Amino acid sequence: MECVKCGSTKVMKNMAIKEFGHSNIPHHLSVKVKKTDRILFNSYAKGKILANICGNCGHMELSVLNPKELWEAYSQKKQ
Repeated sequence: MECVKCGSTKVMKNMAIKEFGHSNIPHHLSVKVKKTDRILFNSYAKGKILANICGNCGHMELSVLNPKELWEAYSQKKQ
């Protein structure tokens, strides 16, 4: 894999992005799409965010592990 910005092959693939929340406990960053439209107890499709990071220029590209599941939840909710 090459960096799209500088062409370097020093790309760190699928790096987890974490936030350190309450009590400094790490949590993976993710996206969530609401599947239901209730006031309480909604259901969500969640997708863990991963990054490809260039070790030369620092360019970063983000991706999600389960785009099809997220798209299905998103498109059904829009109807």
